[in-house]
Amino acid sequence: MHGPLTDPDVRVIASGSSKIIPFGDEVHCTWIEVLVATIWFISIYYRVTVFYYISIIGIAQVLELKDYRFLTLPLGAILVVFALVTRPNVAYSFEFLQAYTAFAPIIGIFFRYYCLLLQLYGKNEIINLLTLSPKSA
Repeated sequence: MHGPLTDPDVRVIASGSSKIIPFGDEVHCTWIEVLVATIWFISIYYRVTVFYYISIIGIAQVLELKDYRFLTLPLGAILVVFALVTRPNVAYSFEFLQAYTAFAPIIGIFFRYYCLLLQLYGKNEIINLLTLSPKSA
C-alpha cells in the first residue's frame, strides 16, 4: 500500500528531522546515568529503612512493649507478602497511581482538618457534637 504517509521519501525526511543531538561523549553520559541510578537506589534504600524502623518503634510504643526487636522479622514478612499481594505487577501499579492521585489531595485535606478539629475542640467535645448529646456541666 502506497500513499502520502507510507512513501519512502517521506520516511527519509521524517527520520532526518528527528535526529538526536549528541551531548558530550557517550562514555560520560553512560557514567552519569549509572551514578544517578546508584544514588537513587541508595536513597530509596535508606528511606525505606528509616520508615520501617519508625513504624516498628511506633507499633512497640502503641502496644507498650519494652523491646521492639522481636517485631522486626514478623513485620518484615508481613510487609513483603502485603507488597506482593497489593502490587502484583508494574502495570497494576501504574493503574493504581492514576486512581490514587485523584483521591490523595481530598484525603490529605480531610485528614488535616479532622486533626485540627480534634486539637481545637478536644476529643470529648467532638464526641458530644457527633452524638448530639447535651454538654456536661
